[in-house]
Amino acid sequence: MQDSVPHAVPACAQTVVDTSSWQRVTASIAPVSFLLPRDLREWRGNRFSFSTDPRRRPSPHLPVATQFWEGPDPLKRIRLERFEWPADSTPPSWLPDQRATGLTECSDSIDGHHRLIRSYSVFGMMNRNGTQLSGYVMEAAVELQPNVRLVLVGSHDSPAFQSEVLAIIHSLRIARP
Repeated sequence: MQDSVPHAVPACAQTVVDTSSWQRVTASIAPVSFLLPRDLREWRGNRFSFSTDPRRRPSPHLPVATQFWEGPDPLKRIRLERFEWPADSTPPSWLPDQRATGLTECSDSIDGHHRLIRSYSVFGMMNRNGTQLSGYVMEAAVELQPNVRLVLVGSHDSPAFQSEVLAIIHSLRIARP
């Protein structure tokens, strides 16, 4: 990687993004809400769930449900995924892209649930007009239940969006039943 390529925003960075004009959205796939910039809209018709034969256990490495938000720039997107696995099994690993560079992690909790925040970049992850670019990722995993994990991922071809995604992650709230 060349020295001129910007570095990823660290996972433990302080957020300095003004979120006062953002909107709070409630996810349909999990009992959570979070702030989003107003230019991000849910992809209508692209919220989906996997259904499988009830006699077969679905792979815990695939999300059981996913929701997407995208801005006017199609490379600027947020993805929310719900993973579930049998209560009597070990949770699947949550690993970064194998090509990740500049990886940083930060662990904390939200509303009494463990949260792991991860930041990194991957060259070639993005493609704009046929040109391969670095993708800058900020993501967080929250253990909602012993066998349910929620993952929020934001990516773009510039590290500036990572700061916005970190603000989104810090605004995440878990609804009480």
